[in-house]
Amino acid sequence: MAGEGTAYLLDKSYKANGALDQYQVVVFHTTSEGYVKSPAASGEAAIAGVVQEKAAASGDTVRVTKHGISKVIAQEALTQGQQVVIANANGRVCNPGSFSAGNGVIGTMEEGATASGDIVRCWLQIDTVR
Repeated sequence: MAGEGTAYLLDKSYKANGALDQYQVVVFHTTSEGYVKSPAASGEAAIAGVVQEKAAASGDTVRVTKHGISKVIAQEALTQGQQVVIANANGRVCNPGSFSAGNGVIGTMEEGATASGDIVRCWLQIDTVR
C-alpha cells in the first residue's frame, strides 16, 4: 500500500474455540473466559477483534488485534472510509446497511474491496451501532 507508515496495534492472545481463519473477525466466547470463536450470525456485538493467524483446532492460541489497522476479509465490495460490521458466521465484514442499534461495529475501511474474499485493511474501532 503506497504511503503506508507505522501502524500501532493493540493485540492480545486468546484460545480458539474451534478452527479460525486468518483475518476473520472473532467474538468473545460467553461461557469460556479467555476464548474467542466465530460469530454466530451477522451483526453480533461481542466483538473481540481480528485473528492474525489461523487456528487449526480448539485450544490453539491466537493473536487477536483489538485496535489499530488490521487486515480483514470482505464479504462484498466495500469503499474506503466506510464503516463495517460482521457479515456472517465466517467472520467476514460488510456494509452496516440497515443494522440496528446494538449491533457491533468493527471499524472503518482503510482501503476498498472489489469482491467477496478480498483481504483489505481496516482501522479497528470496535463499538456498537448507535
